[in-house]
Amino acid sequence: MARVSYGPTPRKRTKFLLEVILAYANDEFEIQDRLRSQILVNWQTDQQLVVETTIKDLAELSKKYPSNRELSKDQIKISLKLLEQFVDILTDNRSQPKGSNKWHFTLNFWYKRHNKVANLKQFDEEWEQRRPFKSKQATDQKSSALPVNSFLANPDLQLDTRNRDWGSAIDVSWFYGRKTELTLLSQWLVDEHCRFIVVLGMGGMGKTALTIQLAQKVQYDFDFVIWRSLASAPPITEILSDLIQFLSNQQENYLPKGIESQISLLLSYLRTSRCLVILDNAESLLQSGDRTGRYRSGCEDYAKLFEMFGEATHSSCVLVTAREKPQGIAAMEGDSLPVRCLQLKGLSTNACQTLVKTKGIFTGTEKEWSAINKHYAGNPLALKIVSSTIKECFEGSLSRFLSFSQMEPFVLEDIYDLLNKQFERLSEIEQAVMYWLTINREPAQLEQLALDLMVQVLPGDLLQSITSLQRRSLVDQTETGFTQQPVVMEFTAHKFIQQICTEIQEQQQYEERQENQLHLFRTHALIKAQAKDYIKDTQIRLILQPLIVSLVKVLGSRAHLEACLVQLLSVVRGKSSEEAGYVAGNVLNLLRQLPVDFCGYDFSHLTIRQADLRGLNLHGVKFTHSDLSQSVFSKDFGGILSIAFSPDGKLIAAGDFKGEIRLLRVPDGQPLLTCSGHTNWVKSLAFSPTNHLLASAGPDQTVRLWNVRTGECLKLLSGHTNFIWEVAFSPDGTLLASCSDDFTVRLWNSQTGQFLKSFRYRAAARSIAFSPDNHELACGYADQTIRIWEVKSGQCLKVLAGHAGWVWSIAYSPDGQMLVSACDDPIIRVWNLQSGECIQKLFGHSNSIRSIALCSSGHYLASGSADQLIKIWDIRTGKCLKTLLGHTNWVWSVAINPTQKIMASSSQDGSIRLWDYNKGRCLRTLSGCTFTIFEAIFATTPFGSFNYSETEKQHEQILVSGGDAQVLRVWSLSDHNCLDFPGHTDAIRSVAYCPHDQIIASGGGTGDRTIRLWNISNGQCIKILKGHSNGIWSLAFHPKGKFLASSGLDQSAKLWDIHSGECLETFQGHGHWVWSVSFSPNAEILASGSFDRTVKLWDIQEGRCLNTLKGHSSGVSSVSFSPNEHFIASGSVDQTARLWDFKTNDCICIFEGHSGQIWDVAFSPNGQLLATASLDHTIRCWDVETHKHLAILEGHTNGVTSVAFSSDGQRLISSSFDGTIKLWHVQTGECIRTLRPTKPYAGMNITQMKGLSPAQKHTLLALGAVEN
Repeated sequence: MARVSYGPTPRKRTKFLLEVILAYANDEFEIQDRLRSQILVNWQTDQQLVVETTIKDLAELSKKYPSNRELSKDQIKISLKLLEQFVDILTDNRSQPKGSNKWHFTLNFWYKRHNKVANLKQFDEEWEQRRPFKSKQATDQKSSALPVNSFLANPDLQLDTRNRDWGSAIDVSWFYGRKTELTLLSQWLVDEHCRFIVVLGMGGMGKTALTIQLAQKVQYDFDFVIWRSLASAPPITEILSDLIQFLSNQQENYLPKGIESQISLLLSYLRTSRCLVILDNAESLLQSGDRTGRYRSGCEDYAKLFEMFGEATHSSCVLVTAREKPQGIAAMEGDSLPVRCLQLKGLSTNACQTLVKTKGIFTGTEKEWSAINKHYAGNPLALKIVSSTIKECFEGSLSRFLSFSQMEPFVLEDIYDLLNKQFERLSEIEQAVMYWLTINREPAQLEQLALDLMVQVLPGDLLQSITSLQRRSLVDQTETGFTQQPVVMEFTAHKFIQQICTEIQEQQQYEERQENQLHLFRTHALIKAQAKDYIKDTQIRLILQPLIVSLVKVLGSRAHLEACLVQLLSVVRGKSSEEAGYVAGNVLNLLRQLPVDFCGYDFSHLTIRQADLRGLNLHGVKFTHSDLSQSVFSKDFGGILSIAFSPDGKLIAAGDFKGEIRLLRVPDGQPLLTCSGHTNWVKSLAFSPTNHLLASAGPDQTVRLWNVRTGECLKLLSGHTNFIWEVAFSPDGTLLASCSDDFTVRLWNSQTGQFLKSFRYRAAARSIAFSPDNHELACGYADQTIRIWEVKSGQCLKVLAGHAGWVWSIAYSPDGQMLVSACDDPIIRVWNLQSGECIQKLFGHSNSIRSIALCSSGHYLASGSADQLIKIWDIRTGKCLKTLLGHTNWVWSVAINPTQKIMASSSQDGSIRLWDYNKGRCLRTLSGCTFTIFEAIFATTPFGSFNYSETEKQHEQILVSGGDAQVLRVWSLSDHNCLDFPGHTDAIRSVAYCPHDQIIASGGGTGDRTIRLWNISNGQCIKILKGHSNGIWSLAFHPKGKFLASSGLDQSAKLWDIHSGECLETFQGHGHWVWSVSFSPNAEILASGSFDRTVKLWDIQEGRCLNTLKGHSSGVSSVSFSPNEHFIASGSVDQTARLWDFKTNDCICIFEGHSGQIWDVAFSPNGQLLATASLDHTIRCWDVETHKHLAILEGHTNGVTSVAFSSDGQRLISSSFDGTIKLWHVQTGECIRTLRPTKPYAGMNITQMKGLSPAQKHTLLALGAVEN
């Protein structure tokens, strides 16, 4: 026999043999009696199968299996041996195996016999876990050497599970009949290569089961197979993104704008590979009750998608199921065309009989069985529902049931008819359970249902109700709880909306507004604010919004609906929690969706359950004496730089830009404690593996140890002299390491806080990780290397080189044999620590990778990047499994829960997201409020919307700022007004003012990448400049107008014509981000400062670099020319500013004194003063001639991001991470004014509000709430 290998080909053949045997043993396909007599199978248990046959007969069986594949005798022999000796699920029962033609063996499956999908999936997992590392390397090397499409086109290289995504497809192990339909559909798919097939049928007819069964049969004829449900009517952009990500192997990080462009991109993948795309429950996209197939509001673009599937030439097949034929399909379909429709009819009488008998013992003649089947149109769901009635009420007698039913003539025309009859027979508790299962959208446990119900129900009664609903086939039980079939859920939602609409309408007719008219509206929540994000989105889309549409139709207008809803609050104001129920919470959620301006609303003395108040402006709203214990608010944290899970997985620690650490509960994200003490950002967090300690560090150059139970700071560890980037505990918890820009890694005793030793190197240390055995410490550096230090001796054991940027994050594999690292490249590298070689590179991110995390098994890796994406990788194969979308700014940190299959991510956008990384779904978004102002400047020209006296017009009474809020803000110093101008889709990192043309320029961050030019007289955006491939961090107008310079994270500077919008020149040469640009006063030279630690001087006419100024030991954050052109000033994250002679390019002075990174420098108009702004919260003023330090301006509570002088040099303006702009008197150093945006909860009265923890109350007060 040939040498056994463990690559994809033998795996594929072995899996196919296992599938054939399972299908045969479960009677899933027909074979001749002769062959059946030669292959004997016997189920000993539901998981143990005994087989007696020959290799020849197994080969013949593989030909009969409906898959267009077969196995040779030699391939079967190898596969059986692999099942025995490698996968270890086969026991050879032969007494003399050698030389025997007969085979007698036992297969021990992981799951029950009919759960074929789970067994085959487990086979894949077992194979991959047992597969030797060399075999994996060989496959990866072989596939990586081929073009992208070679992997898809060559079956011998293809791993089936890589390109199969079954989503939430149901188990179809129990499948009855439909042989004719399966054969016909297989012919259309495989033989005739139809590109668009629509399967139509009444609800409950079995369309879903049929298409899943079909897909499993023909999957080997396709490169990709993906199944998705449209039952929640997802936005088309969500489906397009999902399909494109999957079909591109997670390589398409940014989708083009516009539906047409995204559809075109999807089409390119349908042409490149042979794909099978199944979209189930398309009726959810259509208008309810409209039999013409018209699309519901918001789903109209699906018509374009379906048209592309049918009309465009491609090599794939898209299969859609629906109850009605969507508009536009009829024009494309035809018996000889590549678009077909199959109208699914009822089951045959034989299949009906088999299905019904799964419910128990029934008696009846063939004629009676035929009558039952005809009566219910062969609808499987209807038959299952009615079989319960026959069994319970007529003792299984079809004759008695048919006699009774003749007294109530009924022919099934729509499943809704039957469901409605069944629903009317349910008890009040059973109806309530049905409604709550529809609201919950996904399987719910009994305990959850008991909490949802407003009425008091004994556990026994609830269980009895669930059992009764199961018997009626109205409720299904899964491994995770109880749920409903899509058609039942849709019916219940329709009835729920109809009933609530009736209640509210009737309530309007009662002058006294008696609360007993609000039954369902009181006892059921329309949405659950605390539900998972994707569930809540579906509740809004399929319950809340349709209800609003219905109510507007009834009440006449949205204004009348608003008034009606406000009136409903009086019904429950002051009532007990039980009497009030969900009324107030439902009203708030409806008002939010209308939407209305909540400012000044009175929500006092109310019980407000499940209200989602995140992201709302609640200025002056009264919540006095109200109970909001089940509602959610915005958080007060800003950009979250660091996150970490506790060892037991029950807590998340989050560190933000404000220097605070939040301890949040998993999984609901409720705040438990706030740890305050850092005077600057919290850049890194680490839990001790052995006790309740949390370590934190950041740019304030300290390490702090906290008691996570009390929030008390136990130790303050000092010694570093620059920004601390990361802290890490040793696996045994005894040691703590910290790494810094001061070129050292320091080692501490984690219990006493005692400093033990330091590891010094010539570059800034950015990331650290202990080896699993505590013996080694890996450190990533700014010089693009990783060094492995021996903890005991302090010796450098190994240097890993290969990255082309700063190494931001590193992680050891659990066995300590490999190290994974992430960098600015942006490439993830996997290193063999024994050889020191890079054995794998993971490509996919398009910007700096800031954080990586390995799961406890070491098989899966999460990465977060400045490209706003999170990617999940299989570290064994190097394949990107999922790309998680949702953040709108840099992803700073990722962490994987050690005990659950969830991960967390944090971002500059002010949010923390919890993800199910297996399914790629966002479970919860914890939204903060980011107030950072990155730059503020003076403007001399008055703004049209403000009124000024002639005197005020001469004194720069206008300020312009940009920040995290994504709006350009224009401030009036005379009346304190502030106007917002939206347009950017990410933070505004820089603003500039051109007095010649009265234009303001603003530059957007990574998610925007545009420059907008604004007319200051009317606030209109007059031009959008596009060309940078990454975020824009600096802007400067030419001294004579006409031109604008820009720079950013794409390592370039650009020169623009502001009138035409044309990019005239791109200055390239820096090796890192270009954070600052400045024109010389003579308008001939452009200076640029970069994180590559240099300042470059450019001739703007010729576009060439004239000189490079070197001296800073870390990145240059700001450059500025003196007005007399004698000097250039530069500020750096090395905490110094330098003064350079413009003519000689020599450094003539180093200004030292700041204890934090310098973010901005500015000369006074007369050139005599230099101001520097730092993360140490201060502004310092220096004498340019004497180089003396003159003054410190203190008042900001966080890092200062920008500084600028007024044209007369008398005033200074500064902006900060604390969300304020401060105006300073230069001569006295006095802060004469502080400006801050209005907070979202300003004036919101929470006096005597109930249901808040101390941490939640602290959050609301921080966001502007007040107490009397």
